[in-house]
Amino acid sequence: MEYDYHPTPDTIWKSIKYKDIKWEYAVLGNGNQALILFPGGMRRPVYGGDFVRNLATYFRIIIPIYPRISRLKDLTDGIREILAIEGIKKTHVYGSSFGGLMVQAFMYYAPNLINRIVISNTGTLSSDSSFPKQINRSLTLIKLVPAFIVRKVMFRSFSNLIPLNVDNRDQIIKLLRLIINSRLLDKPDIICHFESLLDFQKSIKLTVESTLPFQHRMLIIISANDPGVSSNAAASLEELYPRANFYYFQEGEHMPLLVKPEEFFQLVQDHLQRA
Repeated sequence: MEYDYHPTPDTIWKSIKYKDIKWEYAVLGNGNQALILFPGGMRRPVYGGDFVRNLATYFRIIIPIYPRISRLKDLTDGIREILAIEGIKKTHVYGSSFGGLMVQAFMYYAPNLINRIVISNTGTLSSDSSFPKQINRSLTLIKLVPAFIVRKVMFRSFSNLIPLNVDNRDQIIKLLRLIINSRLLDKPDIICHFESLLDFQKSIKLTVESTLPFQHRMLIIISANDPGVSSNAAASLEELYPRANFYYFQEGEHMPLLVKPEEFFQLVQDHLQRA
């Protein structure tokens, strides 16, 4: 890895080639149950080191880095290959923000691999008819402007999602700046990210009926005043998953795992370890 993200001393970074594409992922923890942590819009693990360390006490954790693939079916297939190589036949899944969309895509394309589910500070896009126009306008603009401007906007946008009352905010901002300045996350990644959002809206056709077998195993975390998720997107989760377990943070904005770390960890751990 070209930057320092090792939640535990025994974190092992691996890479595989699948369909001529390089996949990188972290493996850590020695628990009997597997857990995939899906990264958010940064497309790689950045936030929540303490949260990951605590979970590694109880679970064997896989954290992928998303390659430059926009089709969610292809991303899901790559993660399925990682699980097969690691000998994992069933796994819990967790994702926040874009990671929450990835969890829902995984539910759609690989339902037989999933045990319990946590999604946080995310939405679902399938029912929003205005969404493709908004994203296509953004994509057109991103493709037109120079990469260095895209990187500046990326840095500002991601920085604005980090709550002000986080103790190690300066360290997180420093790491964010390092990743963007070193072009580990660059203009092609952002284009890919927006194309993935469009693919979700087009391809992921989840319904209340199709997700009923999962809903009693789902924990959905929502924060008040979340700058990264529209109120409509959050409300759509309540419509799509009416029998899921919902938990609401009055504080936390887009990252309650950083603002309320102990409460957040206990909430996730209790859900994943529930019989």
